[in-house]
Amino acid sequence: MITRNLRFSPILATLLTLVFPYTASAEDFDGFPLGDLIAGSDHVVIGIVTKVVPGPTPGLQLAEIGVKEDLLATSPPKTISLEGDALNPASPSFVPESTVLALLRELPSPQPEEPQFEPVAESQGIIEVPDGTLDVTRAIMQKAITLGPALGLHDVSQELKHQAPEPSAQLVRTLLDDLRIDLSVTDAPLLTEVACDLADEFINDVQIWGIYRIGNLDISEARLCLEDFVGSATTSRERLAASEALGELGDARSVPVLLSVLEAPRKKDKKDDVGFAQGTDNGLNLSVILALGKIGDPKATKTLRELAFESEDLALHSTIVHALGLIGTPRSASVLRKISRKHPNELIRDQARRILERMASTGISS
Repeated sequence: MITRNLRFSPILATLLTLVFPYTASAEDFDGFPLGDLIAGSDHVVIGIVTKVVPGPTPGLQLAEIGVKEDLLATSPPKTISLEGDALNPASPSFVPESTVLALLRELPSPQPEEPQFEPVAESQGIIEVPDGTLDVTRAIMQKAITLGPALGLHDVSQELKHQAPEPSAQLVRTLLDDLRIDLSVTDAPLLTEVACDLADEFINDVQIWGIYRIGNLDISEARLCLEDFVGSATTSRERLAASEALGELGDARSVPVLLSVLEAPRKKDKKDDVGFAQGTDNGLNLSVILALGKIGDPKATKTLRELAFESEDLALHSTIVHALGLIGTPRSASVLRKISRKHPNELIRDQARRILERMASTGISS
């Protein structure tokens, strides 16, 4: 896996924000699906890290794993030697006496009696097995191996519920990335149960994942519970996911609750005379504004017009300009024309002009 470390100056960060308007936050976990990891493996072993010794360079580890069972191969090795790097997040790292799930490919070896191995997908091929989670880890893996591409959400719904202790977050996330691939509207009832989670049954990562899927699959039956999340004082992750899902659903009945999110801090700020607080909402305001744009209801235009000249948050203003373009009415074009002439920031004015030109090419003008 190739990783890049980029350093942005504040000016470059602002330019990128304006050129690439706000989009949905990471709704997947940016890893390899579990099925792909299994398909690339010759061995799927559960074992104990029996020894870790420092390598010749800083951070390098030489680890030995005693194999307890191999869920994939009929002739498992007794021990496995692997390299890790405690200083490189892309590489696995090892803790003595810990239990791990290792998805391994076997390498060509000049001595067949001493096979060599490496984890598939580097660090993603070594998954922690927290104390007390061996049974649920084994159950997930056996189902994933046995069912292969046919594995569905209903097959592992019990394993994805709260339990003490919970399975490794890394395992849960790579499983969810796998389940995402073949989800369809036939999964709507269970997916709605996961996303709304009225009984607080499911692991939080699972619920958040389910909320995003509601929007992707256009499951309108979950709209009311998503609105409850957005309008409540629940966790910021749930509110963010729900607001983005409402934007994907595109139902104008969600506009009042989305607008209430933007109005609440403005009322408080007017009282305190401090203006719209930049960056204090963990991206919720940007997500709500983008959702309003996707829904396209002209009723949002007035609030967006007012916010476009409040605070000094250029990311907020850029997202407003983008949303007004998505609404795409003569009234939103009129607001964009005002922004293109009177906004104090040149980049925002230029963005508004470019969107106006695109709207004009489709016959929309103020």
